[in-house]
Amino acid sequence: MSLRNLNADKLTLLHSLRGFAAVFVAICHAKWIFWSGGTEYVKLYPRATWEIWDYIPFAIDMVFSNGTSMVMVFYVLSGFFIAYSYHKNDWSLGEFYFNRALRIYIPYLASIGLAIGAMYLAKEIYPSFANNSATKDFNIYMVDSYKQQTTYSLQRTLLFMRNNGWYYGSNFVVWSLLYEMFFYIIVPFIYKGSKTFLMLSGMIFFITTFDLKEDLFNSFNIVHRFFLKYAFYFAIGLYLYDWMENRPLNKKFKFSYILAFSIFVLD
Repeated sequence: MSLRNLNADKLTLLHSLRGFAAVFVAICHAKWIFWSGGTEYVKLYPRATWEIWDYIPFAIDMVFSNGTSMVMVFYVLSGFFIAYSYHKNDWSLGEFYFNRALRIYIPYLASIGLAIGAMYLAKEIYPSFANNSATKDFNIYMVDSYKQQTTYSLQRTLLFMRNNGWYYGSNFVVWSLLYEMFFYIIVPFIYKGSKTFLMLSGMIFFITTFDLKEDLFNSFNIVHRFFLKYAFYFAIGLYLYDWMENRPLNKKFKFSYILAFSIFVLD
């Protein structure tokens, strides 16, 4: 029995993990909009005044602060499921790209439209939305983003790229899709060599993790960032699928637990 013959029922844990990661990221983004975060909280309520139970909501808030870690979970799952889909469907190159475009780009266009509509609706309802009187971090972000709504900015957004740090419509949560698209472009050419891809991307990842400062990393172009950091997470998912494809039948049903454990250890 091959992994490609497994149905969705056998992937329950992975789908549950994907759902958990989605909720985690949603909370992370929502709390930035509705809640100022730990730094502002401590300013308003100094720790010297806290009782023991005051640490509980603060700890929960901090747990949901690192949404990027759950994006890396998505990348690992993407690597696994793309390998699974590729093997199961025996895509041709054109079929694979067409399928990925339908699955990703059409919802992406819809999200851009909603973001643009929400931004301009906010401007109509609350005219001071676009002035410089904002003081909260999120409001300042929106004011600056609103000023960047140009045709050129829209063109770059349609290609998953920022313009001077902004997306058209201020849909900042889509940053991860650009690296997802890079993975889709290269995966037909590297999925059969998942072990080599994992080793190479892993070496680059660990070298740059300990030797590359974040500001220097951000100064690189998007292609460099993909191969320096994000490719490794996709490679984990690709390799785990390949590894489980060659396991004995009685071990195959445990692959969800192996993948889930690997994600959290490496993240």
